[in-house]
Amino acid sequence: MLFCYFLFKKLITLLVIFNISESSCVKYFHKRSLFIIPKQQSLEKNSFDISNNVIYRTSTYNNYTIFNFKLFNTSERSENHLTNTKQPQSVTDSCGNNSADDVLCGTNEGSDTSLVSSLCSYDYGPHLLKQIKSRLDHYEVLTKKFKVNPYPEVQPSNDYSSFSKVISENEILTNGEESDRFYKLYGRVESVRYDGHFIDIINCRRDFCEYPTSEITLKGLRKDNKIQLMFRLEEPILVDQGKHTNDNEENVLANNLGGNQNQEYPCKEVVDLIDIGDVIELYGNVKKTNLGEISIIPKKIKFLSKCLIPPPSKQHGLKDVETRYRLRHLDLLTNELTRYQVLKRFQVISKIRKFLTEREFVEVDTPILQHYACGDLAEPFETYYKRLNEKVKLRIAPEFSIKKIFMGLPLTKVFEIGKCFRNEGSSLRHSPEFTMIEIYQKMADYNTMIKLLEDLINYLLSYGFDEDSVCKNVFEIKWRSSRFSDLIKEYTGIDITLYSKEELMDKFKELLSKTDNTRLEQIESSMEVITWGSISNEIFEKFVVPNLKYPVHVTHFPTQVSPLSYFESEFSKDNDSHTFEKMFSHRFESYLGGMEIANSSTEQCNPLKLSKSLLESEIFEGKGNNIKEKEVDREFLNAAFSGMEPMAGLGIGVDRLIMYITKAKNIKEIQPLTSLKRL
Repeated sequence: MLFCYFLFKKLITLLVIFNISESSCVKYFHKRSLFIIPKQQSLEKNSFDISNNVIYRTSTYNNYTIFNFKLFNTSERSENHLTNTKQPQSVTDSCGNNSADDVLCGTNEGSDTSLVSSLCSYDYGPHLLKQIKSRLDHYEVLTKKFKVNPYPEVQPSNDYSSFSKVISENEILTNGEESDRFYKLYGRVESVRYDGHFIDIINCRRDFCEYPTSEITLKGLRKDNKIQLMFRLEEPILVDQGKHTNDNEENVLANNLGGNQNQEYPCKEVVDLIDIGDVIELYGNVKKTNLGEISIIPKKIKFLSKCLIPPPSKQHGLKDVETRYRLRHLDLLTNELTRYQVLKRFQVISKIRKFLTEREFVEVDTPILQHYACGDLAEPFETYYKRLNEKVKLRIAPEFSIKKIFMGLPLTKVFEIGKCFRNEGSSLRHSPEFTMIEIYQKMADYNTMIKLLEDLINYLLSYGFDEDSVCKNVFEIKWRSSRFSDLIKEYTGIDITLYSKEELMDKFKELLSKTDNTRLEQIESSMEVITWGSISNEIFEKFVVPNLKYPVHVTHFPTQVSPLSYFESEFSKDNDSHTFEKMFSHRFESYLGGMEIANSSTEQCNPLKLSKSLLESEIFEGKGNNIKEKEVDREFLNAAFSGMEPMAGLGIGVDRLIMYITKAKNIKEIQPLTSLKRL
């Protein structure tokens, strides 16, 4: 830092001495060092070293061209230095006949290399530019010399063989033996070895049909996921030019047909154009190598997709967390764990749907855009509806919408799997956009929902085992059921049933004074709208929930924090009765792995009690100085007054449930695409 400061002063002094104007200078930055050099000065290597020791990026600001340099010691330079650094705004091509000034100032804007490299945000540097240029050269040779369309239109085909079939049918071959059986398959190039003689491709055709009776596991995803290609470089090979043909493959090989569809070329020339990341189709016979590895000897090749940006290295992958989330496709290609977690998510959702439909639940769908942000006290996302000339909100929960249609339909069991939104911060367990399952059943209570939830989770964990299998019961979760007040007493020593609102607040302040003074100030500023139940719930969230590491159903929540749940006695906002039995609701929350994964209750169908709860118990939302009047969905109240049948509801957080199943520590790990700040 001190060196940079003195260097900066020296350079500014030089500017003053030589009277160099700002508009005629180029600014250079190296971390916190500032380098200002006249714009007219040559940037060739003999005047300013910009050889492969630098990574640079350019951006224009007023009359300056600004460069960010990252200097490396030549003796220590390696590809590891260039992995997962921060993203450049643009990376220009340092190859070809461009002058150094043109390269650095980005004047060669029409270059395909510049275009491709500017999109390659996981890594940058001269080594990357050379790889991109090499791949573009390969693309040009394919299209101009070989007349190949590397991005062809294809039609569905059942002719492709699975990797597992190729491997299983040829296990009996002895080492060095070659089979006359031909297979057609395709995959993505993972590695090229021995100058193209051996190429590994990974399976692109693996899907859920391969797991009809078993779980998706890391071990299962690795099995038969790769196959080796063994090219005979001295022999010719047929190259499909990317035009659809109905010719029989065996006839093409037998008669050596080419014409306008297939042409024969030296194998070495074709293999030299294959890059890591390319998707290729092959047709050939099988040989087991002397080392016992089953390999395909390609007789015909077709390029299905040319990869123009080099993928992350197999060894290092993507290390930067933000890059992993932003370039999720690359993370899925290179990270086995990410691939497993996302595939597992899709399978779990499909199994939940299967479980419910088998039990005669009907799937419904309700609007995401709503006039009222109902269902929770969270802050909603807002947008503008031009046609209606008014603001609308993205739903926080689909509860009210489902109840509206459920009341009018002759159905007894319904569910919805959909996206919900909360305009709040994100954390390891919270996301502004998340997936929920809402389940409702008429003529049922919350005990029915407890049984349904337990059966569902045990089904997800034991799925794939036969009914009579000994292993079926191994994964069943043993749940504990505890009352809300009992858990608070267990972890804080406070028996909330013995205290009034003011007395309970004093106890809460005593607990907070040891841990969170900021929260204490917020609570004191909103004391006039705080109820006995909300204080109890604050104690529960702050001091009990972090300790719930075991599977537990927490029952009998205060009615003040459960306005939509059934309760037995009347209450008002100012009710400070010492008798807790008169203030509980028939509601429970389920915790698994330290996370709340489900919330359920016997629904309040008495419209008088329901409207009183909504208008009095939750007339305010927010905390501290952000208190504001809460909107009430009058259309929902109209449905309630029209006579809703007795029912129970269950809401499950899909993301957290999948986190538990896959043992993920961060909710973003199990989301296919996450919400990140726009660059």
